[in-house]
Parts: sequence; C-alpha cells; structure tokens
Amino acid sequence: MPGPVYISFPRNLMSVEIDEKLAYKKLSKITPVKKINNPEPDFAQLDVVINKLKTAKHPLVIAGNQVIRESCCNELLNLISKFNIPVMATLSSKGVISEDNPLYITTAHKYIDSVFQQKLVDTIFEQCDLLLLIGYDYGEDAKSSLWRDDLESVVINTYYNDIGHVFQPTMACLGDLKRSLKYLQTSEIQPKQISTELKSAKSIIDSAQIDDQGATNNIIEIMNSIRGSLGDDGILCVDVGLHKLYAALFDKTKNPNTFISSNVCGTFGFGLPAGLGVKLANQKERICVLCGDGGFHSVSQDLETAVRYNIPIVIVLFNDNSFGMIKTCQYFVREDIFNPSVDLGKVDFVKLADANGMNGRYLDNTADLEQIMNDAFESNKPFLIEIPIEYNYKLSIDPKLQGLTA
Repeated sequence: MPGPVYISFPRNLMSVEIDEKLAYKKLSKITPVKKINNPEPDFAQLDVVINKLKTAKHPLVIAGNQVIRESCCNELLNLISKFNIPVMATLSSKGVISEDNPLYITTAHKYIDSVFQQKLVDTIFEQCDLLLLIGYDYGEDAKSSLWRDDLESVVINTYYNDIGHVFQPTMACLGDLKRSLKYLQTSEIQPKQISTELKSAKSIIDSAQIDDQGATNNIIEIMNSIRGSLGDDGILCVDVGLHKLYAALFDKTKNPNTFISSNVCGTFGFGLPAGLGVKLANQKERICVLCGDGGFHSVSQDLETAVRYNIPIVIVLFNDNSFGMIKTCQYFVREDIFNPSVDLGKVDFVKLADANGMNGRYLDNTADLEQIMNDAFESNKPFLIEIPIEYNYKLSIDPKLQGLTA
C-alpha cells in the first residue's frame, strides 16, 4: 500500500568525505523510483461480486481515499448511478462525489448520532444487505463498528491492509481499482431500490438546522459561509478537535481533494501547517484553515511563518476556551466534566495574530463571515478570524420527519 517512508541513518555519515569521482560514479547509477503497475484484477472474484449485487436488495457503498488517489471518481460515479446505489464517504474521501448528488448520504464516522442527536447510524445500515467498501482502508476512521456484525462486506481495492481480527471483510477483490470499477459496470444489474429507512435518515441529515439562532453558534451557517467563500475548488484544511466532526458532516464538499483532515492518529495541531503546505502546492486556489483553540495553541508559532513567507491563507478559529473534544467525550461517560483537565484560559487570538504581523478580526456575529473571508482572500495576505463558539446547540428537524428513526 502506498504511504510515507521513513529512512534513518547514523548522524556521523553526514561528516564522511568521499572522493568526488567515486561519488559521481555512484550517483550516476541511481535511477528514479518508478511506480510499479497495479496488479491485474481478479475477474473471477469480481464475477462473484456481480452475483452478490444481483441478489442484493439494498446495497450501500462506502468510498475510501484510494478512489481519489487513483483518479477513479468518475468510475465510481458511473457505477453508483447505473445501479442506483447510495454512497457514503470517509473523512479522507470527502468530495469523492459531489455531496449534492442525491445518492450521497453523509460522511461515515461514529459521531453521526451525537452530532445530529438522532439514532441515524442504525437506520442507515438497517436494511443494507451488501456493503461495498470501494477504495477503503480501515485507517480512514470509518470503522466496522458502524455496521452490523452479520452484514456482508466486500472490499474492492488495488491494495488492502489486512488488520487481522480487528476487521475481516467477507471477501476482498484486489487489483487495479479503475479496471475493477469499469468491469463491474459492464454487468446487467437492475437499478436498486433505496430503502425507506435510508431515505428517512438522508432527509433528516439534509434538513437539519440549528434551533438556537445565536450570534456565533450556528455551525451549519458558519460552514455554509466558509464553503461559500472557498467555492467548489477551494480547499478546507481541518484541524483535529470537536469542530472537525461538524465540518465533516456540514461542509458540502463537491470535488475531491478539497477537504483535508488528519485521520487514523488524528494529529493535534494539523490544520495550520497543513494549510500552509496546501497553499504552496495550490497557489491559485483559496485555502482556509479551520481549527479550535486547543489545537491552535500547539502550532500558533506558525503565524509568523505565514507572515514571513506571505502565504495568503485564511484561518477561522473556533474559540470555546477549552479542549472541546475531550470535554464532549467526558460527557459520554460521566454526569459532569473534570474542568481542570479541559478548560483553558481566555486568549485574544486577534492580538496574537497582530503580534506576529498578521491582520485579524474578532467576530461575535457571523452574518458577514463570507464577505469578510472574501475580502481577506482578495487582500492576498494571511488573515485570522476568531469566532467565540458554543457547541451546546440543538438541531431542529422537520416535524414531518420526527419519529422516523429509532
């Protein structure tokens, strides 16, 4: 499986001298590393998958990042469109298909029920009788605990990391992903019917609004404003923290590689340095960093880096003066929270930005957020927007949809 490589060698080798002619001779023999060709798909196994699809009444796809990495988004879209199969994305694959597509359900992660305050996960998988994990890797935070133990699951990927007893799919069809998806499309399978339960869950997800219309805690409107300023091709780099859960569910991502987050280990403080790197690699696109105050404390020195190199990103910082994710997890297991472990002192981040030579704005009303972001992007300089936020909101659900989930 492609991934990062770590090379270590003794420090004293750096001071060793070598004859120039000998060095040139050795270096001239080094050839660039070439990507090996993907293995050929096992078409016999794919025929088994086709037969499973023919008999399944309510299949569901979870698409992983390998679909994006191997430029298979069109093949995935053609497959689900031809057979009318609903799809979920992982945190790593948001944008694999446009989230405006009627077949798109939501981002697959374990906090769906907590964020929507509805038991939606069981409803999503209730009638599913075949789960296709396309381009999926277990490390993408879409864990098998989301679905039933007895649900038949098929991995379709170029490579697959076997993680032993933690999760074993019913079968794994490995080989060139693009060719595999094209082969599946050649089969004659009747379009599937989407279950009433899944339609109900999608309706609740699509219609969710915030009850409390307070100045700065309407997270759905904030995410809409951020994406409105970024546009379809702008890139949102999300740090690790409670805000990441809302961004994953409420940022309407339409294109691949326009939502970047740290998964698997969930690196605290990821957002700001990631945003700087993404901007250097995509200089024509708008780049926004979304972070919480806790994670931002880990890397705030990079404000100076952004100013020194004039890297024109916009930082949107949610400030609740706490480690919000840890606080939320404490609520899951106890009646109150242990404040000394999660509460932070109040910090004026606009002043911190100013101390590093960066302009900033404190927003206690986010009605003008999109316009302020547009102005910041037009200035072509790094800019910070601090938003005081509370996460104790309630969602309002269309009364016609109430009671549709268990």
